[in-house]
Amino acid sequence: CYSLRRNMARIVAVVAAFMAAATVSAFENMNGEYKITPTPKATATFPTNFSEFPGKIEYFEVYHGPITSYYSQVFWTSFTSPIPQEIVDRFKDKAMAIVGVEMDQVRKTPEGDVPVPITLTYNHHHDVGLSGESVEMQEMSHDDPRTKDIGNNYIRLSGNKKWVPVDKKPAPNGIPNSCIFSDGNGGEYRKSFHAYSPPYAMLVNSPSKFSGSPMQIDTWNRDEMNLTGGKFVPGPVPKHNLAPLSGPDAIYAGLLECPLTTRIQKLVDGGNDGFNDTFTPEIFDCESNKMCSQFVTSSTDCFTTAKNTIPALQNLTVNTKTTSDNLTPPGCSVSVSGSTANIVFNTNNKSTACCSSHGALAGSQQSLVTLKVNNSASLSMTTITISGPSDVWFGVGFNATQMLDAPYTIVIHDAGEVSERKLGSHDGSNPAGTLLQASVKVVSNTVSNGIRTVVLTRPMKGLTKDHFTFDTETLSLDFINAVGSSQVFGYHKAKTASILNLWPANNAPACICTQPAAAFGSASGFIKYLPTGQTVGFPAGRCPPQPRGDLLAQRNPTCDIRAYVGGLSTCHHGWYLLDAEQELPWQGQNLTYYKKFRIYFQEYNESYHHGIHRSDWGIGADGDHAEYDVPKCAPGTPTSECTHLITGTWTPIPSGEDMYLVAAHFHCHAPTCLRVELWNNKTGELLCRQEPVYGGTGQIDKPEYDEPGYIAVPPCLWGTSVPGMEAPPMVTGMTITVTALTNNTYGHHGEMALPELSFAKATPGP
Repeated sequence: CYSLRRNMARIVAVVAAFMAAATVSAFENMNGEYKITPTPKATATFPTNFSEFPGKIEYFEVYHGPITSYYSQVFWTSFTSPIPQEIVDRFKDKAMAIVGVEMDQVRKTPEGDVPVPITLTYNHHHDVGLSGESVEMQEMSHDDPRTKDIGNNYIRLSGNKKWVPVDKKPAPNGIPNSCIFSDGNGGEYRKSFHAYSPPYAMLVNSPSKFSGSPMQIDTWNRDEMNLTGGKFVPGPVPKHNLAPLSGPDAIYAGLLECPLTTRIQKLVDGGNDGFNDTFTPEIFDCESNKMCSQFVTSSTDCFTTAKNTIPALQNLTVNTKTTSDNLTPPGCSVSVSGSTANIVFNTNNKSTACCSSHGALAGSQQSLVTLKVNNSASLSMTTITISGPSDVWFGVGFNATQMLDAPYTIVIHDAGEVSERKLGSHDGSNPAGTLLQASVKVVSNTVSNGIRTVVLTRPMKGLTKDHFTFDTETLSLDFINAVGSSQVFGYHKAKTASILNLWPANNAPACICTQPAAAFGSASGFIKYLPTGQTVGFPAGRCPPQPRGDLLAQRNPTCDIRAYVGGLSTCHHGWYLLDAEQELPWQGQNLTYYKKFRIYFQEYNESYHHGIHRSDWGIGADGDHAEYDVPKCAPGTPTSECTHLITGTWTPIPSGEDMYLVAAHFHCHAPTCLRVELWNNKTGELLCRQEPVYGGTGQIDKPEYDEPGYIAVPPCLWGTSVPGMEAPPMVTGMTITVTALTNNTYGHHGEMALPELSFAKATPGP
């Protein structure tokens, strides 16, 4: 390897020769003036006017869109647009060196492009990239093994997916056929400088298309704000909103932090959604000799704790008994007959008695209607008894918590007529669903004191895939039930969801097993958006232990699905960020706009340009999502002291060829971000300190971008193209300490601490 000094001298000589042969075209930046953060050893900074860029540069522009959204809605989907044909033709089988990017969100008008205020639609983040004809953008799951070794060469998509450029025909010159940009790519993107000091550049061969996936959140109060800007006025917010709604600090939308709403259900793997052990009834196949994976070990837990924590026992009369015999299952068991439960604690842990349904389960539950079910394996039959008001229709949908689950449903209507249906969505075109082939037999239909009771039988196995199949193994069954306004089946007067608990018949016992609570940060599960049924995985281990990060030790809510109350995991394409009981306002008034990009480039010079290698990995939760919650400071704390600090260590390039740090952009969110720093963990040397520039403080040049509470983040650049710039530090094998300081006058969901770093080799080439 060359020494850094020898290579930097060579770079300076090549830069001088390249600049001497180049001319500079005169033009203005698309977004006005930018700022740069000086690195600690620099005496000068890189020019931020692209027309002053060292060496000749050119640009082309491209749009993504249209983007259309409604208030509180998340827009997060992908676009691919062709780049100008003359550029495609010019760079066919040739490499382009991309030296900078400018971005905006605009409305297209007859008078030209008009910037859309970020107070109307917040750019949470975006990834974009250029690729050639041989590249196919493929959608992959976050944990797809094909993504294991691709580094940051992908575009983040809604639903925890990745959009990966798959190259069908690698270029013979060794230059990649795709490149991805994600530097300073959130709310800070319009007034943060996105460029590299020569000779560093993103390299791409034969570019032909521009792809991206913007994540936008519609925060436009249509009644109080206009399209061209002005004072921000909060609109409706869900109950988990943490942003102020009045007073001088109400300058940003709490929706941009993606608060958890009642449109979302958290589903915890294992069923234990708390931080204490729980107890659940279970039955087993006696021939397998299977028992509880963890037994209840004390009579106190068996009699008191289990009784108080198992919902199925809450409305029953409970008798308790301690024994030591071979006739009762070991540990804790319960048998139910009618409204009485008998709980037994057997201290003989060698007992081989089994908890089994013995082929029969029965249970009942009173909700809007009364539902009784008796499943008999020996007869292969189910008996269903449903009771409800005699003067209106009523019905039950099985294995469902909402109509959107499209459940198998039995409806009693027209003085006792019975129909079987597969329901449709409440908001869809056919909420009554599809009439199914009859599989039930009416045993009796009686009316007493205004209550109609219908007893039905049918085979346990469903007649078709749309008919629910009952079994003798499931002890808990979700169901929805509703009553109408007349005997004619139609729109319901009332509806609700409930749970039917089933018990082994004939006083046979069910075991009560311990479900240990996972340690904080170790629970996993899914986030379910109830209006559509879409689920998104929420993995365990999102927060690494110290020294990699502080969040786990701080028990930050973002580390565990059980504590999670907002952030990126509750924000996906098409989801609304208001609670289910809130009306969605302004549904007739969408917001339509485009993302606009200006790409600055040079023709690739193999003896001059050094290809950029990116690495994004934050000190927040979940890798390159890097999110975390900022807790509100204690009451009475002076505002100047309301700060929250997290730290973490990171080795971006553990080993291999010498790589040098040439640019650092930090992604954090308004209005809490105060400072992010990079330190050499071994020497204690400061590498870069970035402090955001806030709108409304007189530091933003263009009024249309000078929005109070919103930020620009001046990057750190290293290089030798301008005298006084600091030379790029060699970072291979270097462990970097990252610190992120935030303001916590108010609490915040989904803040991010994400260093987005660019590296290059000491020698020219990809």
